Amino acid sequence: MKKRLLAVAIVALFSQVISADEALTPEKRKDIARMMELIGGTAIVSAYAHHVSQQLSQSMTTNNKNVPQQAYVIVNEEVNKVLQANMKTPGGILDLISPVYHKIFTHSEVKEINQFYSSKIGEKVRQFGINVKVAQDSAVLVEGWGKVLLPTIKKKIEDRLKKESIKINKLN
Repeated sequence: MKKRLLAVAIVALFSQVISADEALTPEKRKDIARMMELIGGTAIVSAYAHHVSQQLSQSMTTNNKNVPQQAYVIVNEEVNKVLQANMKTPGGILDLISPVYHKIFTHSEVKEINQFYSSKIGEKVRQFGINVKVAQDSAVLVEGWGKVLLPTIKKKIEDRLKKESIKINKLN
């Protein structure tokens, strides 16, 4: 319940700053999601997954002696599974970040960007990374979204470690 409330609050917050000139339609959301994939905007989730995996692994090492290497593999796999599974769900990071792009680009511009980044020259441009402003705004959203999913991630890791007979103390 807390997860959904936080997601709704974040979306509502960003909805307040969106231009009234154009609605954020399902079609525009879909095109924004495609744009995010094309320009590497979803890569921030991978970076965040790495960050969370490191923190949980460090916590596991601090709280337990002789942690088997497989435990670290499990932490990494479960963090990535939970974040990837929740990326495109309602209230997922794509829903949360769409208003950021919506605020900056019209639907027509999003389509043009997608067309450009789908071209050969656009692919070359992608190699240089994503827009700094959007990356900064998105990073804050990804962190908030990840914190909402952290209890699920920890539970999945603990369940899997137990299933594989790896004994550790609770993750912090």
